[in-house]
Amino acid sequence: MKRTSLFRLVSLIVVLTLAAVSCQRIFTYSPLSFLQRDPSSLSAQQQVNYAEDILASGTAEDMAAAYALIQALLAADPGNADLQLLAAQLAIGGSGLGSLMTSLDPASGVDALNASL
Repeated sequence: MKRTSLFRLVSLIVVLTLAAVSCQRIFTYSPLSFLQRDPSSLSAQQQVNYAEDILASGTAEDMAAAYALIQALLAADPGNADLQLLAAQLAIGGSGLGSLMTSLDPASGVDALNASL
């Protein structure tokens, strides 16, 4: 009886560890972040996907780095409206203006903007 419960416990630990290691997020929010691929070595579509992921959940520094990637793609295709929008969103997020704008209370007007600066 004790052997089977120990086997189940070890099996559960192994399965949970494998599930955690296979998750993409573990490479960005863990001590294993050094294993993350360099985004500049990704294909153009993968760079766009990477930038969209960073936009959804990244820090301002990550957004600034993703912005540089998208700017390089825009240099190759300046008429791409989707890339232009993504670049604008990354620029706003990377500069911190997005969090500033969401923290303002519209009812308090310009005084709140001046106080937050």
